[in-house]
Amino acid sequence: MSRSASRASDAPGFGRVGTELTLGFGVAFMILVLLGWLSLQSAAEARDNTREVSRTVELLGTIDAILGGVTDAETSSRGFVITGGATFLEPYDAARRALPGALAQLHRLLPQDDRLLLSYAGRLDTLVAEKLQFIALVTRTRREGGLRPAAALVQTGRGKETMDSIRHAVADIEIRQRWRLGLGLASLEATEQRLRDLIMLGTAAAGLVALLSLVAVRRELLARQGADLALRHSEQALKRSEEQLLRWVVDRGEPPRQQG
Repeated sequence: MSRSASRASDAPGFGRVGTELTLGFGVAFMILVLLGWLSLQSAAEARDNTREVSRTVELLGTIDAILGGVTDAETSSRGFVITGGATFLEPYDAARRALPGALAQLHRLLPQDDRLLLSYAGRLDTLVAEKLQFIALVTRTRREGGLRPAAALVQTGRGKETMDSIRHAVADIEIRQRWRLGLGLASLEATEQRLRDLIMLGTAAAGLVALLSLVAVRRELLARQGADLALRHSEQALKRSEEQLLRWVVDRGEPPRQQG
């Protein structure tokens, strides 16, 4: 190896480019890993919120079916009380068969970590059972005692009061579930916005790392060029001194005073 190459390799800052580039690419890689992890988190949250939306739609449909079944049973009972016709009881019989399954479906769809919703559903179970028992009592009274005692039983208002309570319980469940859905959608929107911000930040940071790496490379190259130029000047001065010394030896004259 020549003295020029040896001195260049010993120049201040030699080899820093590789270190800086390695550090820069390491930082960029970590940024990509972080963005990938955040993307997975966002996708998981999106899946959870999608399931929550689907469950809410099914739950609301189940609530409508429950309320519709109780309403059909009440209307059927009134028709039977007025006319005494057994055909009016067909909707009541159908609702009596369908309501237990609909209530069970409602409990399956409710989030088990929400005690308030579960309490609403428990109250709805009780109210529906009371309503069906009252309709059964009115129906039996009409069959056994005729129109007047059945009508008197309806006029007590017990059935209407229970039906109003059922509507309130259904509304409570619907409002609570829609509130939970709103929270989930807001959380999803916030997550997506955060991810967009992080992507922009990560892109800017990666670009900055690349720019700094290029600046480091250019600075190191300029430093090497300066070191090589200084080394060449030193070698030229040394060569001139050697030539002067050689001439003095040959001429046996006074050694020349070195310049530079």
